[in-house]
Amino acid sequence: MSLNDMPDDVLIRLLNTAEPNDVTRAKRLNKRFNQLVNTYNLGRPGVKEFCVESRISLVSPTEIGRLRLKPCSTAPKRRTVVTMRREKGLKTTERLEDPSCSTTNLFVQENLRKIELQEKLSLDGVTLDEDFYKVLIGKKDGLSDSVCNLDYLTRIRVSKIFDDQSKWQRLAQQLDCDHMIELIAICSAGDDSSPTMILLDQFEQLDDSSISRLREAMNRMEEEEGVKLIDSRYVY
Repeated sequence: MSLNDMPDDVLIRLLNTAEPNDVTRAKRLNKRFNQLVNTYNLGRPGVKEFCVESRISLVSPTEIGRLRLKPCSTAPKRRTVVTMRREKGLKTTERLEDPSCSTTNLFVQENLRKIELQEKLSLDGVTLDEDFYKVLIGKKDGLSDSVCNLDYLTRIRVSKIFDDQSKWQRLAQQLDCDHMIELIAICSAGDDSSPTMILLDQFEQLDDSSISRLREAMNRMEEEEGVKLIDSRYVY
């Protein structure tokens, strides 16, 4: 059997234990491998320190040859810099954003999802708002509790339980996702799509989408089999 003949859940486990360089090579093999790596954030390099710096600065005028254009706005901009200390050096990413448009949380989360934090998360500079602070502390205390880290095999097994007799609708209610029920029902009607799988994908987009919250919802429904699956899940 070749790698391409293996089911997705087996490939995910193999790629997740491989070195980041090997995952990068596998990603280039075909569209399927590329999609798996991007969807499940596989091959994340180990990071010993994840540092977030937030500064307020004025945007410099743009230079074109000897000309210096005036800045479009004199309003200060927020510059968020994320620095990751890896075994083979540093990697830095930054984003310049308007203080009135808070996208820092998403920016930090996007970078955290790409790596496996091994030691510490630090914040240097000014904490601009309470939500930003909560994101940092929440990620530090529970990096593995996000639903995005729920492995594909567990998702499949959970879906088999809650697809039966439309239990996924009760699960959606327990997760305060009642507004998603109609849309999920439409998306899963007429084909083999799993409504529970769609629910988990949509739930993952919420700010407070934790595995602990999912487990509590199953526990309230007295779905012991689902709770056992969560407790015995593959942990990244």
